[in-house]
Amino acid sequence: MDGGAGAAEVIAIQSSVSENTEQSRGRGLNGSGDVGLSPVLQTAGGLADATRLLMDLHQVNAIVQRFSGCQEPAAIAQQTAAGLVERFDCALARIWLMEPEGQGLRLVASAGLYTRTDGFFARVPVGAFKVGKIAQNRIPFLSNHLPEEPWVKDREWAIANQIIGFAGYPCLLGESGGGGAGGF
Repeated sequence: MDGGAGAAEVIAIQSSVSENTEQSRGRGLNGSGDVGLSPVLQTAGGLADATRLLMDLHQVNAIVQRFSGCQEPAAIAQQTAAGLVERFDCALARIWLMEPEGQGLRLVASAGLYTRTDGFFARVPVGAFKVGKIAQNRIPFLSNHLPEEPWVKDREWAIANQIIGFAGYPCLLGESGGGGAGGF
């Protein structure tokens, strides 16, 4: 499995999906309470939105430059997770890649609040938990109300760390699923 193309697709997806919402408390994906990575271009305020989109694309380019020359999927994933935390001020970014048999995901990168990859979510069956569903359905997911979501395993953790936003994206390798990425 060539990790370069899949990781680049993760970054491309990271920069293209967004939701522009009002937040009054807690940490969104960029630490300011704004959960979206890139605002959706709209007619009202389009210039400001376009400027934000260009700024986000510049940040994504900086992340991609971090793994220039990397060939191993795990190394690319770790550089990507670290870049998301650094460039977008995520509290936590994680990347899971599909196991060779295709039945489960393995946590290969974690940056931010937790850097270990051997905890409770180290192995996730495809279809289980939010990241497993994202990988299975190949559809991004965004929440601006993480502690209130019924699927959240540890609401107290989200509240204690003032985390209100979650964005999850499928990692795609061509037409097949390759895993999932999540940012808090």
